[in-house]
Amino acid sequence: MTLLSPETYLDHIRVESARFRSVLADCDPEARVPTCPDWSAADLLWHLAKVQRFWAGIVVDRPAEKDEADEPERPAAYAALLAAFDDWSAAPVGALEGIDVKEEAWTWSDDHTVGFILRRQAHEALIHRLDAEQTAGALSEVDANLAADGVAEMIGVMFGGCPPWGSWEPLPHYARLDCTDTGDELWAQFGLFSGTDPDSGDVISGEQDFHLVEAPDDVEPDAVIDGPAAALDARLWHRGDDSELSIAGDRSILDRFPRDRVAPHHLKMAVVRSHRVTADHRHLVRSALDGAGPLRCERDGGVAGCGRLALLEGPVGGAEPQRVGQRLLALADPGRR
Repeated sequence: MTLLSPETYLDHIRVESARFRSVLADCDPEARVPTCPDWSAADLLWHLAKVQRFWAGIVVDRPAEKDEADEPERPAAYAALLAAFDDWSAAPVGALEGIDVKEEAWTWSDDHTVGFILRRQAHEALIHRLDAEQTAGALSEVDANLAADGVAEMIGVMFGGCPPWGSWEPLPHYARLDCTDTGDELWAQFGLFSGTDPDSGDVISGEQDFHLVEAPDDVEPDAVIDGPAAALDARLWHRGDDSELSIAGDRSILDRFPRDRVAPHHLKMAVVRSHRVTADHRHLVRSALDGAGPLRCERDGGVAGCGRLALLEGPVGGAEPQRVGQRLLALADPGRR
């Protein structure tokens, strides 16, 4: 599908961030975030403020990577947290406005362009807006075109990909995700990942995985999942249920989507390739690799995931840093009832 225009992504960063802020402004700072019970509303507010500050700095300093030691001190008062968000949320919009999206910039992805940051931050703001609304009990509509792009980004960027030390063997099995309100059809092809981790020496052989692919010629999908784009996007991010979704075809194909366990090679692909996590966060990696159940947000140090999805967004810093991999994630099964 065609990407949204740079101006559209930028406008969504503004709109979603403003909605996020307005919802949390009147929220109890200690209210639990349903999608991440270990976080309070104040934790959520601080997280997005730091994320937006971090990526604004990346754009300003492009193509250099931001200094990991540049870690802001968290204000104690909720009013001060809101003030920090006001300052830092405006920063990425100002930094990104009018920039050529093809300009080089540091990212954790293989796509080292400003355009990648622009798109990612639009979806970062959207998903955390959903967190804020669920925390405050004040849900509102999601732009269908942004949500459809979010489904494509989730499958193609956050779930897909292959580290340089591995290989992916495609299998003749497909799932198609249809956004019924936008007409977008997205194809996921299943396959097997294999490789030897150059750091640990661990050998991964035939691990289930999938990629976003172009619609194949003369091929019927094994399963079709359809529903409004916002419902699909929210379900993939574990921010919504299956009530608006339907599935046709071979339901067993969805067993190929991991549920409660993180793929080890996803961990090694470095969501923040050059960022580091202190010992305080290493248990997240161990829990993921051990299949110890749902991942939960821990502290506020850059751990940006909720429910069964955790991503490292921005540096954590601290003594004795340890590199960790690219994805702390568990994939959704939209067909499960």
